[in-house]
Amino acid sequence: MKNIIFDNLRQDLEDKEEYNLAPYAIKSKAAQRLYMGNYEPCQRRTEFERDKDRIIYSLAFKRLMEKTQVYMTNQGDHYTNRLSHTLEVTQISRSIATSLGLNAYLTEAIALGHDLGHTPFGHAVEAVLKNNVEGGFEHNCQSVLVVDYLENKGFNNNEAPNGLNLTNYTRYGILHHTKIPQDTNIYNSESDAIATSSQYKSIESDLVCKIDTLAYLYHDLEDAIKNKNILQDMKLNDTKQFKAFLEELNFYTSIASQILGIEYVKIVDLWEDYNPNTILKAMIKDLIIGTKEQIQNLMIENQEDIINHGNISIAEYSAFKEHFKSYKTFMKNYIYRSPIACQMDTKAQFIAGRLFESFSTNPQQLPYRTRKIYENAKNGIILADRKDAGYDITPTRVIANYIAGMTDRYAMENYQRMFE
Repeated sequence: MKNIIFDNLRQDLEDKEEYNLAPYAIKSKAAQRLYMGNYEPCQRRTEFERDKDRIIYSLAFKRLMEKTQVYMTNQGDHYTNRLSHTLEVTQISRSIATSLGLNAYLTEAIALGHDLGHTPFGHAVEAVLKNNVEGGFEHNCQSVLVVDYLENKGFNNNEAPNGLNLTNYTRYGILHHTKIPQDTNIYNSESDAIATSSQYKSIESDLVCKIDTLAYLYHDLEDAIKNKNILQDMKLNDTKQFKAFLEELNFYTSIASQILGIEYVKIVDLWEDYNPNTILKAMIKDLIIGTKEQIQNLMIENQEDIINHGNISIAEYSAFKEHFKSYKTFMKNYIYRSPIACQMDTKAQFIAGRLFESFSTNPQQLPYRTRKIYENAKNGIILADRKDAGYDITPTRVIANYIAGMTDRYAMENYQRMFE
């Protein structure tokens, strides 16, 4: 057998993209990065493949394994954590993108990086940091800050001063995987258009945004059913509310059965009859159908058409579209506002609040490297020459970055060492 060496494999892959992908899919050949001056393309991988690999090898990605999704990581081995959520989003995104003729590597890179800026203990701590830092705190903005600045790749050829130097399409998708406030102005529109322009908008990005929500609605409900304390407590102590929960769950299961074309089986015993895959499969199928309909109805034929529809999500549901908002409300009322979930959120906010207050009062408690950054910020020293304006690196922002990067375990260790 001959040993064949592909000297121009990247170019071959780029040619295949032009031939195999839909005309409105983003092609990696056109991808630009935050820093291009000293950048050298890989000869074996496309630009979006390289993005994916850089994210996987980052420290922030590794820490996702011990960050809470909804239920704290010490509650059990089989609950979804931030990493398993990320992998679910990635798998579904790649599968749907492939079926729609989109760039699967771009969706994969966006999905892998979308939650890198998430705090320990879930969204509860995000609220604490938002209330204590100038300019607020949004986990999607923080994810971009992580890949642009906080990660230290250590490029040998001075490719970038900091960060992973990802493509602008991937950075745009990470930032827009959830809605940002209209008045958000943390990026310089003259040099970096990912926040203020639709220049890098893609169907791939819209798709990950939809799938992120799809995935957490699926696995958060499954986790709540596994954690019997939540729903059995409702069943035993508030029979009326549990009955209402079961009726609503049956309603969405019946819609899912119609989408899948299967017989609807009413859920009587939640722990025996409920099949989580029914709603998941239906939402995936419906998202594919709805996105195809959007592409056709909006007459999307190329990248320019996508940009012209900057305020409209091209990835959309079909039959499930009118029920999606009420399904999220259903989850909020019965799962995210359950007593146990609220207790864990209160505990998380208490821990994060005390850590933030203590670090602010006595920054000598910060690790040496973080303390140096804190002192530079306090003295107004510019930390790096970045293309984007980014957040102002103030002393409180340094502390927020430090806490946001913690895992659940590390945050608990710090709390116990400092207060117990």
